[in-house]
Amino acid sequence: MKKLIFFLILMSLSSLFMGISINGVMGHIYDFEFIGFPRSELTSSTKHYLLIILWLIAIISHIFIFMLPILIKKPYFTKALIFAPLTYFALMGIINPVYSLLLVPALIIWLICLWINKNLNTQKAHLI
Repeated sequence: MKKLIFFLILMSLSSLFMGISINGVMGHIYDFEFIGFPRSELTSSTKHYLLIILWLIAIISHIFIFMLPILIKKPYFTKALIFAPLTYFALMGIINPVYSLLLVPALIIWLICLWINKNLNTQKAHLI
């Protein structure tokens, strides 16, 4: 259980703080997600409403990713573990494919979390 919590926290942090240096300026996922995208889309004269809706859904799913370590004892944890990161990774890939490449470490950690959760569930099933 502690291992799963550790990897969930690691996934949350890696989905937020990964960055890349472009022309000597660091670009982080959180900067794009919370500052850059809203500034560019909401102040633009041509608004892409579909992208704004997808961005809002991505923000909500990212909040769920941060809540996963707290939700570990809930019966819907496995579904949240599958769908919240999947939604976030897919929507970030649609919104900005370049920044979605920065999510590869978080994606790998998510797969590790799924594997650990599967093993924990099979151990619980054997105990019953």
